[in-house]
Amino acid sequence: MKMKAIAACVVLGTTSVTAAQDCTIVVDPFGGTVAIYYNGSLPVQQLWSDISFRMTGDAPITITNQSNVYTDILSPTGAVITGNGTNEVTFVGTSGGSIFGGVQNSSNPFTPFTFNYEGSVAGFGCELFGQNTCMFVQAPFGNPINMMNANGTLGPLTFNEVCIPAPASMALLALAGVGASRRRR
Repeated sequence: MKMKAIAACVVLGTTSVTAAQDCTIVVDPFGGTVAIYYNGSLPVQQLWSDISFRMTGDAPITITNQSNVYTDILSPTGAVITGNGTNEVTFVGTSGGSIFGGVQNSSNPFTPFTFNYEGSVAGFGCELFGQNTCMFVQAPFGNPINMMNANGTLGPLTFNEVCIPAPASMALLALAGVGASRRRR
């Protein structure tokens, strides 16, 4: 399921017909951030404990920093990043936690990585592919619940993506709102 950003601030990639989503993924191509918010009440052990995320653009995309949760004895250099500095970048990681000498991060929201992008909002896109999991507190090892299964099918944990538009697009939306409010008077 490919997610494309457009010039207006819209919700993309809603994976369920339910009104409320368990997780919201917020992508800001010009701020260079990707963050996941958990909207439920279960105690979080690690948001995005498994991540498979792809970004495309009409200009190079460079991942500048990644969370240390993807670094452990099995992945000493962290997540696998392919295409860094090109128009298509993938970020794939697994948080092994203390079992494999790593850490967990229960912050809500959680930012798995930051990046630079100099292209247009219309040319930017992102998608989840492969397994994407959140880990919730449950003895002894946690309770993983998938947003997306390894085969690309949707898991039981629902999600949506929100792409924040370029500052110029936000200004145009604000001007349209001012114009609409003046017209009502």
